[in-house]
Amino acid sequence: MNTNSNNNQTDNLNQAVLVLQIICASLMFGVVVFGGFTLIQKAGTPAKPPNLTNYALAEAIVAIPLTLLIPSLLGPLLRSKSQNNPPTDTVNNESSTSQQTRIAPLQIQKIIQYALLEGSAFLNLVAYYIECHPLGLVAVGIILVLMVLIFPTHRSVSQWLRRQDELALFKKTDNHN
Repeated sequence: MNTNSNNNQTDNLNQAVLVLQIICASLMFGVVVFGGFTLIQKAGTPAKPPNLTNYALAEAIVAIPLTLLIPSLLGPLLRSKSQNNPPTDTVNNESSTSQQTRIAPLQIQKIIQYALLEGSAFLNLVAYYIECHPLGLVAVGIILVLMVLIFPTHRSVSQWLRRQDELALFKKTDNHN
């Protein structure tokens, strides 16, 4: 593969990672902004019995593990298309599968993960806004930490792509045997 092809693939990867980061950061930002608004509006308000907070916490208890299971649950379904078209190394890169197409399954996984977490965080913030029970804020804090921990980086996306290539190669060699 020539230098132009490498630069083009790197640029495509950088662009795809940036788009994914913008999406994930935007979902986090909404939670942070509403959380700040809620804290300002409810400062000093005494807590009420945690009725809605209990439901919101139960939802978070379901959403957090589900979020961590999403890659293993959806991965095989989403990967099948990209594995059917594994990348090829050519001098002019004409038959190479685009980075955007290859990253699409990861983007779908991350968007679903972040949407689940965002929904749970908002539910806990609404519960806090209504009842002012601090357990809702604890749940939101845990969710935000998890969002930061699973945030897509250039390194994590590159590693994910490398694993997909290895899985595709393994599947290809397994089918020939």
